[in-house]
Amino acid sequence: MILDTLSHWHQYQMDVLPGLSSAFTWLEETDLQQIKPGRYPIDGDHIFALVSDYQTKDGDEGKWEAHEVYADLQYVVQGSELLGYAPLREMEVIKPYDEENDYALFDGPGEFVHFAEGMFAILMPQDAHMPGIAFETPEPVRKVVIKIRIGYRTPLVMATGNAHKLEEARQILGKHAFVTSMTQAGFSETLEENETTLEGNAYQKALQVYEALGVDCFADDTGLEVEALDGKPGVYSARFAGPNATYADNCKKLLADLDGVSNRRATFKTVICYLEKGRPIMAEGEIHGTILDAPRGEGGFGYDALFQPDGMDKTFAEMSAEEKNAISHRRLALDTLAIYLQGDLGLEEVFDEDDLNTEE
Repeated sequence: MILDTLSHWHQYQMDVLPGLSSAFTWLEETDLQQIKPGRYPIDGDHIFALVSDYQTKDGDEGKWEAHEVYADLQYVVQGSELLGYAPLREMEVIKPYDEENDYALFDGPGEFVHFAEGMFAILMPQDAHMPGIAFETPEPVRKVVIKIRIGYRTPLVMATGNAHKLEEARQILGKHAFVTSMTQAGFSETLEENETTLEGNAYQKALQVYEALGVDCFADDTGLEVEALDGKPGVYSARFAGPNATYADNCKKLLADLDGVSNRRATFKTVICYLEKGRPIMAEGEIHGTILDAPRGEGGFGYDALFQPDGMDKTFAEMSAEEKNAISHRRLALDTLAIYLQGDLGLEEVFDEDDLNTEE
């Protein structure tokens, strides 16, 4: 068992229990005072939170319990209690394991600690525990128990500081991998992005996170290639109007450069670099369309309000997230990555040293 306060959780190695970082992040980002009791998914059945309000009870009413499939991250929101702990090997089974509810009951000696407001406890399957015991007198307690499946897949880290890209990747890859941000994984620096190709930028960003954290990760780089502008803005799409350009600045410059031009054909292209034990594996996707004369729609980001994909009567910015993610260039690239992660395709487009040469 690990017992500490929430403010110290960053000190712990997350590889001890993959998924723990996501659980702590949920605790920090959720209004635990106002949330209603119930079950809240964090990553489907792999990680979920149980919020409950109850009255602590006398020690003779308590039961020793332990789990096999899930570990517990318990956090006291309000009130306090005694939390019992004992090594499972020293306990005697009094109720056999209930597979449906993932618990067994035990009898035996144990130690009790004061489990107060703001504290958390991490309880692994080898840890028998007895929660909810009154500290001095019975009192109301609000507690969150986050269940983390043992053997839970290691989060796949995305090397990006762009919240829009991260959310799209989570929605698209959600069935295949749990995507976490580089910040949640412990990387807080600004990524350098100064190569001259999409492939080079994707590799550069992924490599920075891999070298800092030593975990498998991926990064993408996306460019809008306009025929009439000889493929520009391309790799410079994010800074087309200058180093500190906003999305609006870039769109304004693009429209100015195309003023009076009849050929509005363009291609959105995404390149992903996935570093698997340091080895780069590349995937890409592209979608063709037209640049409109004026922006349409309030959704999306970047050039989405100007780009209308072929065969569609909406710009990306007029589509819902679900509509865009079903057809986008990023969807196609991430689908290829997902197939590789599943092991269903021998996708080995591995760059060698010559391939990674970014000289134009």
